[in-house]
Amino acid sequence: MNPIISKTSQRIAHTFSHPQSRTGNRSASASTSSSLFVSKSAFTLIELLAVIVIIGILAALTLTAISRVRTQARAAKCLSNIRQYCLATSLYATDHQGILPCTNYNQVKADDLFLEGQDTAIYLMPYMNVRATNFTVVHDIIDCTEKDLPLLNYTGTKTRTYGFNNLMNRQNLNAFTAPSRQVWIMDMADGGRWIRPGTLKGTSAAFQLRKAFPRPHMGKLGVGFLDGHAQLRRLSSLTWDMFARDATNLTTGLPTPWDGVPILTPEKEAAEEAAARAGTNP
Repeated sequence: MNPIISKTSQRIAHTFSHPQSRTGNRSASASTSSSLFVSKSAFTLIELLAVIVIIGILAALTLTAISRVRTQARAAKCLSNIRQYCLATSLYATDHQGILPCTNYNQVKADDLFLEGQDTAIYLMPYMNVRATNFTVVHDIIDCTEKDLPLLNYTGTKTRTYGFNNLMNRQNLNAFTAPSRQVWIMDMADGGRWIRPGTLKGTSAAFQLRKAFPRPHMGKLGVGFLDGHAQLRRLSSLTWDMFARDATNLTTGLPTPWDGVPILTPEKEAAEEAAARAGTNP
């Protein structure tokens, strides 16, 4: 027999008589391939931790951004409320020979237009399509959107959050020479209804706007001016003439001189805020 044919026959016979060797070779090959695939595709512990950290950072940044957007939206709603009050004031003055609403507690007139202790906002409600004669029924426009902050309601008993300039009580709107710089309404503390020198200086027994922290809108207050516009302002950015210029109801407590004098310096405001956070007096 041809030697080549003989060797081939022997190999075929060996294969059929030992099938496990063929299967074993394939299994070994598959096992080797599988182990190589696993070793190449699996993450190490360090890589997994790195991915988790990155996801956590991205989530924190996203939540912070969402929170800031919501805060800005609430501030925009508050400014919208203030603008509505300013517009209502203008409409009220038009209907009352240019006279502004009462912003003084002890103000009783013979014409009975103003009742003692009546909130200024009550006179403006009809011009904002709000039916209310007192604050037992609270409407959204009465409250700042951040009303849960201590600044706006730190006794837990008051409902209103905006106050009106007490120095402008029943004054003629046309008498003011710089209405765009004349503060008419702003965020208040402890449900204060009127802005007085004592509330700005922190010497009043109530409505401690000066000492109430945190400020409602990212460190700022909602402020409305006589010309109808509204802004977010730090208390330290406001000057006494913004409250007292052309005003006739000038009470005690104003500095002398007061024209161009800030309510307080930025450094003083920062110190007072730090003291409030620490629970101490500056």
